[in-house]
Amino acid sequence: LRLDSVGAEVTPMLRDGALLLREGGQQLQQVGLRFDALAGEAASVLDAARGTLSGVDNGMRDMQSRLRLSVDLGVQEIQATAQALRTSSDTLQTSSIEFADPARLLYGPHKAELGPGEQ
Repeated sequence: LRLDSVGAEVTPMLRDGALLLREGGQQLQQVGLRFDALAGEAASVLDAARGTLSGVDNGMRDMQSRLRLSVDLGVQEIQATAQALRTSSDTLQTSSIEFADPARLLYGPHKAELGPGEQ
């Protein structure tokens, strides 16, 4: 009799335990599915971030190349301007020397300055 009563008490407990294991397994399966979905979303976010960073990198390289070209052209323009200023300065200096003696401009050099054979 005792075995029957123990068996009668153990059978519902085993049924309840099996039910709990089944429900726990289902919940674990749902958690696993959620983790799979989350991992898929994380992978797509990482792919998007990788693409964005690649675009930024390409943009920075392009900007660096354009900036280098602009600086080179600017330096060339500054050098050409400096050369033109130097030439203008030399011309102004020569003109100012000639304008220092207006009679020389009007009448030419003094006879004392003329060399042999010059009139």
